[in-house]
Amino acid sequence: MLTVQGIYDGQKVEVLENVPFRTKRKVLVTFLDEPPNITMPDSEIDPIRLLRGCSKNSNLTEKLLKSRKDDLDFEESKWKR
Repeated sequence: MLTVQGIYDGQKVEVLENVPFRTKRKVLVTFLDEPPNITMPDSEIDPIRLLRGCSKNSNLTEKLLKSRKDDLDFEESKWKR
């Protein structure tokens, strides 16, 4: 099975990519919903700034360190048997 992109203009489907064969083939045509046309310039989006401070007061670092220590303690207890 091969998937290629195309555009339907109301009468025919135009293939936008190269098709690697020239013989007649059966095809399935799937019409996709158009994605919303919401675009923002990249200069306005700063993902680091958007995420900064989202985990305040959640003590993630302490929880991670404790979890790693617990894992290490568990592994060491298996070795001592």
